[in-house]
Amino acid sequence: EDLSNLRTIGGDLVVGNNLAMKKVEDMSGLTVVGGSLHIGQNAMLDIVEDMSGLASIGGDLSIYSNERLTSIEGLAGLIAVGGDLNIYDNEKLTDLEGLDALAEVGRDLNIYDNEKLANLGGLASLVDIGAKLFIVKNTNLPTSQAQALADRAAVGEVSILDNKN
Repeated sequence: EDLSNLRTIGGDLVVGNNLAMKKVEDMSGLTVVGGSLHIGQNAMLDIVEDMSGLASIGGDLSIYSNERLTSIEGLAGLIAVGGDLNIYDNEKLTDLEGLDALAEVGRDLNIYDNEKLANLGGLASLVDIGAKLFIVKNTNLPTSQAQALADRAAVGEVSILDNKN
């Protein structure tokens, strides 16, 4: 279904528990999600694309338990997340390219249990994490990248554990 004319969602947007969906697409007109955006438990999801108009999420952005997800490049226009940014248990996600414009996370940033994640370069514009930073058990992610992000953007408690040395 083409949702490219959708501009604003006042509440939450949940893309979850889809057994056959391979990509999130046709949402290029969406600019604001007032609540939270959850993309999780999609067994066949390979790519989040064509959400490049999305600039702001009022609540949390959670990307989790997507076994085949390799790209979130479709979130390239996202500037601010008002709540938590949660990225966890995405077995094949190697980088966070697509979050390149993200400058602010209002509360916690949680990145954990992403087995293949090896690069935080997609968070290069992130300068403000409102509360806690938690980067744990990303076995291919150099600890030095996590520490550089903490030094640049974290103001609260920092936990960086069990990543690649």
